[in-house]
Amino acid sequence: MDKSTSNRSHHHRHQSSTQLGNQIDWNAIAPEVALRLKGEPRTKSDKEWRWGTKGSFALYLENGKFSDYENGVTGGVIAMVEHCEGLGNRDEAIQWLRDNDFLPGNHTSPQPRRTKPQPKAAPPIAKPPHNTGQLEYGLTLWNNALPAPAEFEHPVRRWSHGLLPSKMPMPHSVRFHARKRLVVCCVATFDRWIDAFPKIPAPQAVHVIAIGSLGEKRTPERWNTVNKRTYGRVNGCGIFVSGNPDSSNINICEGVNDALAIYEREPGAVIATLTTFSKLTNHPSLIKHISARNPVIFPDMDKAGKTATSNLTRALRRAGATVKIRLGREGDDPADSALKQWL
Repeated sequence: MDKSTSNRSHHHRHQSSTQLGNQIDWNAIAPEVALRLKGEPRTKSDKEWRWGTKGSFALYLENGKFSDYENGVTGGVIAMVEHCEGLGNRDEAIQWLRDNDFLPGNHTSPQPRRTKPQPKAAPPIAKPPHNTGQLEYGLTLWNNALPAPAEFEHPVRRWSHGLLPSKMPMPHSVRFHARKRLVVCCVATFDRWIDAFPKIPAPQAVHVIAIGSLGEKRTPERWNTVNKRTYGRVNGCGIFVSGNPDSSNINICEGVNDALAIYEREPGAVIATLTTFSKLTNHPSLIKHISARNPVIFPDMDKAGKTATSNLTRALRRAGATVKIRLGREGDDPADSALKQWL
């Protein structure tokens, strides 16, 4: 890129940011953005809202600025989205705001003009499309779902492949929507779980898994070859399955079924992340909390799972943790290993 091209690109970015700043009342939208990112604050006043057990995350209503005192991060609305969602840059934060209806239209920075038309990349289908932004729909599913009973013939029991004994209750973070035949899971940040314990927090996102009447995997036609979806846009979340999140033992895995296997067989709390748990490394306060306990990682025994385990282990050890890794059989996830080892 020559100097003149670079100058034009900088001018476009500056112009886009200026136009966006002139159109949006950032002070007005800051509280709603904070609610979407952090959930209900622990304390409220006319001047500020605070989150966390010690109020270390603050939003100042007068100017729409936030301060995360634990991690030493401050800024406005866009910086708050970048920080809380673990995003890489300003444009991603603006896109998040647009996707969640806080901004009108598409305000991402213009892309440089291409000399040749580029073919549009096909969307990946190996994993479900997370963070669809349709939280209201997800909350409707959650509110209309019921806890799964301790009946062996229940679809959710069959779906879990007998991982839980017949009389053992399903965790309350897992429900069943009978009409739509969906396993519906509450997803919230770890701070929200701590604040709500021993109750379940209001979901910040809702994870759903389509199953059949006999508990078999089902792929709805409109879901394009996947049987899982997450409604809501919250990074650094997990499905907290059992136990006190301040417990002396914390088990970490990547899937709901894996979490059920650990829930039945291991002591302590269970965090089930929706995607690779190496993303937890983007959240220093969570790493600090886990490292002060006795973390045990239950990886998927494939290449991606081993890489995620390596990344998370390094982050926890840098924070002073003594990490245990519970390896399963090659190619298996923890639920597979549990079935082969214990049943």
